Amino acid sequence: MEFIAEDEKSQKIKKLANMLKELDVNIYIYGESGTGKTYLANFIANQDDFIIENFDELKEFIKTDKRIIGIGKSALNENIKEKYDITAEIFLDNLNKRPKDVKEFTKYFINKVKENLKIKDDVEVNIDISENLNSLKKSIYKSFFKEKLTKDELIKFIEEFFSENEMSYDEALKIFDKGLFQAFMKKYPSKLQMAKALKINRGTLSKKWSNCEI
Repeated sequence: MEFIAEDEKSQKIKKLANMLKELDVNIYIYGESGTGKTYLANFIANQDDFIIENFDELKEFIKTDKRIIGIGKSALNENIKEKYDITAEIFLDNLNKRPKDVKEFTKYFINKVKENLKIKDDVEVNIDISENLNSLKKSIYKSFFKEKLTKDELIKFIEEFFSENEMSYDEALKIFDKGLFQAFMKKYPSKLQMAKALKINRGTLSKKWSNCEI
């Protein structure tokens, strides 16, 4: 997996990461959610390495013969570093301090969305980096989704969503119903008109409405 590094700090981290690929030392990567920690961990990791998410929240000691690449939000205290023999620590800053990285990640996610949804044309993208990569990716999907998608493109979008989010059938239906009802609420001033437009009776609408917790 590639690690995007266009900003000066990120390039230094990538240079260090390339060195760490060849060294048999335990590593800890930390920073806020969505800063690219998992991308970096996978970039460094070899096939036999042990990547541990939420490493800074571990309650019990994990014993392993494999090289550890820990991922967390907070810096480790000296006792934990000594306990796990952490030799290298890498801090990833928020995206608002890495403008060149944001530009490249935006290109990357746009290409992924277009590939997944089978869309050739570009759209105007309004990016959001308030939650780093998490909100950046969502904002790009949302920008494409706002365009008039065909039914096939919509199905591909839904397929992509559910490939990344596990939920029950009932939970999935609540998502669909909630989105549908919120859209129809903007069009029709009463539940009776909504029910007629949706071609369901008012009692069914009220029941589904209640289940969606609108």
